Amino acid sequence: MKLHLRLIRFIGLIVPQRLRADWRQEWEAELHYRETQLAEWDKLDWQTKLELFRASCGALWDALLLQPRRLEDEMFQDLRFGARMLLKHKGFTLVAVLSLALGIGANTAIFSVVNAVLLRALPFAEAEQLMMVWETQPDVRGPVGTYPDFLDWRAQAQSFQGLAAFSNKRYGKAELSGYSETMAAQGMLISQNLFPLLGLKPLLGRNFLPEEEQSINNRVVMLSQSLWRRGFASDAGIIGKSIQLDGADFTVVGVMGEQYPLETDFWLPLSHLSQTDLTSRKHHSVQAIGRLKPGVTVEQARQEMATINERLRQLYPATNKNIGVELTPMRHHLVGNLRPMVLLIFAAVALILLIACANVSNLLLAQSSWRQRELAIRAAIGAGRGRLVRQLLVESLLLATLGGIAGLALAACGLPVLKSGLLEIVTGKIPGLEIIGIDWRTLAFTAGVSLLTGVLFGALPALQISRTDLHQPLKDGGRSSAGIGRRNFSRALIMAEVALAVIVLIGAGLLARSFQKLLRVEPGFQTGQLLSLKIELSRSRYQKPEQVKNFYQQLMSRIQAIPGVEQVGIIDRLPLAPSLRVSRFVAEGQQPQRGQEPIAQTRMADHRFFQTMGIAQRSGRLFDETDAVNDNEVIINETLAQGFFKNQEAVGKRLFMHFGAGDPLPVQIIGVVADIKDLGLDATVEPTIYWPGVGGEAVLFARTTVDPLSLAAAVRQTALSVDPALPLPPARSVEEMLDASRARRRFALILLCIAALSALLLAAIGIYGVVTSSVAQRVSEIGIRLALGAQTRDILKLVIGHGIAPALLGVLVGLAGAVALTRELTSLTAELLFEVRVTDPLTFAVIVLLLLTVAALACYLPARRATKVDPIIALRHE
Repeated sequence: MKLHLRLIRFIGLIVPQRLRADWRQEWEAELHYRETQLAEWDKLDWQTKLELFRASCGALWDALLLQPRRLEDEMFQDLRFGARMLLKHKGFTLVAVLSLALGIGANTAIFSVVNAVLLRALPFAEAEQLMMVWETQPDVRGPVGTYPDFLDWRAQAQSFQGLAAFSNKRYGKAELSGYSETMAAQGMLISQNLFPLLGLKPLLGRNFLPEEEQSINNRVVMLSQSLWRRGFASDAGIIGKSIQLDGADFTVVGVMGEQYPLETDFWLPLSHLSQTDLTSRKHHSVQAIGRLKPGVTVEQARQEMATINERLRQLYPATNKNIGVELTPMRHHLVGNLRPMVLLIFAAVALILLIACANVSNLLLAQSSWRQRELAIRAAIGAGRGRLVRQLLVESLLLATLGGIAGLALAACGLPVLKSGLLEIVTGKIPGLEIIGIDWRTLAFTAGVSLLTGVLFGALPALQISRTDLHQPLKDGGRSSAGIGRRNFSRALIMAEVALAVIVLIGAGLLARSFQKLLRVEPGFQTGQLLSLKIELSRSRYQKPEQVKNFYQQLMSRIQAIPGVEQVGIIDRLPLAPSLRVSRFVAEGQQPQRGQEPIAQTRMADHRFFQTMGIAQRSGRLFDETDAVNDNEVIINETLAQGFFKNQEAVGKRLFMHFGAGDPLPVQIIGVVADIKDLGLDATVEPTIYWPGVGGEAVLFARTTVDPLSLAAAVRQTALSVDPALPLPPARSVEEMLDASRARRRFALILLCIAALSALLLAAIGIYGVVTSSVAQRVSEIGIRLALGAQTRDILKLVIGHGIAPALLGVLVGLAGAVALTRELTSLTAELLFEVRVTDPLTFAVIVLLLLTVAALACYLPARRATKVDPIIALRHE
């Protein structure tokens, strides 16, 4: 072909289709004219040659400038054709969109939680620099430290821009009055630099001053925005006014916004700690927050704090000998208990999305086998392979877009349920949890996931088409056929789907087994017909032990008189919650090294508590009314008795209690009671020592003969009749408390089970679709087999074997992957599993049987249709 004709063809291809005819005529005339000049090239002068070269390049440049219009034409053409194809095959489109909606919707919903809780910035300036700093000590629970140690940290640490402290030890709850009605309020003591360190500014008024942290005589208070609204009607003139906390007057100096991450109604300076807490290194009453200096790493700060801690150990060996120091990012401190569950569920729904992609890829692959003749005709009239591949990718992206929109709608419907479930299992305020929803990040994530899934499930069938001989369908007279390579590829996708489903199902199975075992755990007391009421007496009105004693005597006698109440008992802390008091002790006859003494929880209970709760008495006796004034007789639990008095009678023996650096206090054991799960149903029972008596903070339990919740209002009103100013929460049944203690595991189990059922359904649809397509493509072969005498069972065996083989391989691969993943994620799953190994054989066996059963059923339905093929009709179409 002559050069100018090649140039004409090239220009014709790159010019938009609607302009090609006009442009081709114009440029053919122009180039034919120039052909005469090209024939006499050697006779032309340099100016004519240059003009000829310029005109030719200009034509090419004009055509290239029209490329966006050409691409636009073809893009809309591809979109229109793709939309028509999806509407033509409505069943295929519906199944594909629903599969994608399930995967994309689940990922969008969980991502909204990850975004709000784990990714969204905390409401503090440069929050990544904030660290929680605390002391670790066997005698003390929780991330706390002593105030004198905090002062030393603040004075010596060079890695931090500043260190601040807070404590709720004294003002955990207080009676607030002086403006409107009396109400209960949650308070906290803070250092004057806490809010400036966090980068927070008051909504009204000012922060505390440095001198206000030094003296208790500065009775100033800062209010939260929520308390300001509900208790003071958003009074803009509240600054400078006086309110009462536990009967003492305080001046309001500021109102904070809602950014603070802990549930708090008001703040007081740390100077309101007791004198002992302010001066003693034995009383762990504060938590510290530090802001790292720019360029300082967490590890460098840890090393410096370890050096300071070692220095304090040497200076104060009596109190700091066994103390360590720890740092953790503030976000981890706030959301650490939620992080493993969220990440585990996010991983599960990500696997569901992969299964959905494999499923739709298989559907597209099966559909492409029916479209071979169409694609071959398009190729015959000039469409290149690239254009065909692009057309298939456009259809995939259309499916992905529809799936993304449906998934977003599904996520929007499911988020309120997900949010309420998370709020139920989380104690305390986690930043971002209350604002979970669809925002621009979630929309961007959904769009990105939809685009990615469209490419993922569309690229594989398009790649198969690009390698297929498109002329063969025309030679075969239009019969669709799937080559061995394509069938093997479909089987590989089925194997991948099943393998991923196995992993998700095993995760859900392990959680289900764990939850089943948790339900069987006996808490150690009779949970039925029990009502609980938490009581916190005002420190200003109950300063003397006699006042506290008289209050409880009146309260218990009045509640005991309520019809339906059988017995009443009191303890200082709710069951299923750890005691805040722990003590070192030495059992009689043992001599551990100083500082190595074992630790026991210590609880205070009245003489009717054990009978009310139904806690079994193992030996000795229980408390009576005279023991309330006797502080040298205790009751121990069975764990302590068996661990320290083996093969001996514990009753009558003595324990030597160590409180600080003084001489140990000897106490006599008068009884042994059964263990109760006071650290939680899934926690190991620790040694526990019960002391007689009650204090200002206690929990009252009432054993009833009727539904305990039916007496909740009466019990609460009776308590208020003893003290009308008593701040009381609603009474709760113990069954509710037990249910709440299981809420976190139950919520994770429900979400993972939904994910597992989705994975199982998608895998079944995938197997069913592939086997159905295979049967349709092999109708002629099946007809020939039947004509030659094949029996129904032979056809069933042939078709079912075609689907079961890749499913079985997928099960084996999934089992291997599950074992590898569970071993790698042991630390992640340990918090959610209870008395179940990550390689639990029963769970693995049940999941394998379930998947193989579902796979066999998915294969059996199309196999039954295959047995009903009429050989004559099948051969007639051959």
